[in-house]
Amino acid sequence: MLKTDGQVLVSKSFLDYSYLAVGDRIALYQTLYNSTGSTIRGINVTIGGVVRGLPGINVDQYYMPAVVYVGDFTVRTMLEPPQGYEIASDTRYLIDLRLGADWRTVKVEIEAMGASQVRVYEEEVEQTKAGPMFTSLVGFIYIEIAYIIVILTVGLALIIYAATIERDVEFAAITARGSAGWQTAGLLVGEAFSIMLIGLLVGVSIGLISAYLTSQIFFGGSTGGVQSLVPLPFRIPVETLYLVVLAPAAMLLTVLLVSWRVAKMDVARVLKLRGG
Repeated sequence: MLKTDGQVLVSKSFLDYSYLAVGDRIALYQTLYNSTGSTIRGINVTIGGVVRGLPGINVDQYYMPAVVYVGDFTVRTMLEPPQGYEIASDTRYLIDLRLGADWRTVKVEIEAMGASQVRVYEEEVEQTKAGPMFTSLVGFIYIEIAYIIVILTVGLALIIYAATIERDVEFAAITARGSAGWQTAGLLVGEAFSIMLIGLLVGVSIGLISAYLTSQIFFGGSTGGVQSLVPLPFRIPVETLYLVVLAPAAMLLTVLLVSWRVAKMDVARVLKLRGG
C-alpha cells in the first residue's frame, strides 16, 4: 500500500479521532523555515487502509497514537527542502535494509545526513544481551538447567541403585534360572526407561502449555492492554530441544552404569548371604 503513489496508511486511532474512513482525502503539511521566517507546503493523499500500528512508533500500554504512515513514493517531493530552507518536523522514517546490508554502516550514513536519532533493532538487542541484568538471568538459568540435570541423573541413579540392593535375591534368582546377566540388568533399564518416558511426556507437555499460556497472557494482550505491534510468535528454542534430548540421555547412561552391578552379580554369593 505504501509503495502506491498518493496512498497512505493511518492508525485506527487517527481514523477514530478524525471521523474519517478509508478512501477519504486528507492533506499532509510540512513546515519549512529559514533565517527570515517559515512557510508551509502540503500534498493531498488518499487513505488507502487502516492499521492498528506499525513498528517504529512508541506505544504505551493504554494509548495508541494517531499516526499517518506515508511511503517515500508519495512524499519524495517533500523529502528535500527548497534551497535555503530546512524542515521543521518530528517526522520518523522506517528504513527497510537490503538483504545483507550492514546496519552499523547504514546507521552512520543516516546520522551523517542530520538525523537526530537512529534506533536499530539489532543494536538494541545487543545492548540488552550485554546488560548485567540479562547476563545474570541467563547465567542463572543455565546453572539451574545444569543443576536439574545433575539432580535427575543422581536421583535416578540412587533410586535404581537402592532397587538393586533391595532386589538382589530376586535378580539372583532370575539369573540362576538361566537368564543372562545383561537380560536381568535389562529389567532395570526398562523400568528406568518407563520412568523417564512418563516424566518426559508429562514434563514437556505441561512445560509447553505453561509457556504458551504465559506468553499469551503477559505478552499477547490477553490482560486487556494494547498488544505489541511487533509479532510475538510462540517458538521453541533449540536449547530446549537439546535439554529434552540430553537429560534423558544422561539419565539412561547413569542407569546403564548402575545396572552393570546386576549384570556382573555373583549369584552364588548373593543367594548364600540371603539364605537362598
